[in-house]
Amino acid sequence: MRQAVLISAAILGYVLLTNYGRRRFTWHKWAPLLLAIPAVGAAYLQSAPATAADLFSYTSAVVIGGAFGLAATATTGLDRDPATGRLYTRCGLAFAVTWVIALGSRVALVWALQNDPGFRRAAGRFMAAHAITADVIAHVRSAGPGHVHRPNRRPVAARPAGQLSS
Repeated sequence: MRQAVLISAAILGYVLLTNYGRRRFTWHKWAPLLLAIPAVGAAYLQSAPATAADLFSYTSAVVIGGAFGLAATATTGLDRDPATGRLYTRCGLAFAVTWVIALGSRVALVWALQNDPGFRRAAGRFMAAHAITADVIAHVRSAGPGHVHRPNRRPVAARPAGQLSS
């Protein structure tokens, strides 16, 4: 849980500190992100589980992330300074709220899986019924420094409250 909060807070802090308000739009600011995001994604997915159900889970996550990206883009204004001709972005409260909801949802999911026995049982039943392995959640939750991927795991069955798979 601590890792999910720290990662989400770091991402949120970076995004808001570098984008909130009126900022000059320059390609040297955006080009590295356009290169880094696919590179990080490829490195992350190298150790991802690869069953059909797991791939569907990742595809769903990409679609949800894409929807949040489109929402953040829709809340970003772009204008040209009439005096200098330079482009500027404008990101306000709607932009910040979009990011808070996206990253807060991630933290809420991790919290619910760890602390709400009813949610954990329901998630376990859903994952078992759809042959989704625990590695999808574990990989999403723990990817990053110290990440350990456990391949060839069976789908998670619903467990009594308080019991988690290892």
